[in-house]
Amino acid sequence: MSKRKIEKQKQRKLVEVVTARSTAAILNINKNTVASFFYKLKFLIQQ
Repeated sequence: MSKRKIEKQKQRKLVEVVTARSTAAILNINKNTVASFFYKLKFLIQQ
């Protein structure tokens, strides 16, 4: 099975959509809270 890469344009769009700032705006919570959650989530994924 080969690994498929996501096109650069789609990668940029994904990063734009999934940011602490946009998520905080959508959920109406502090962006620092969301950033902390994303940091912890990233840590768990890397394990």
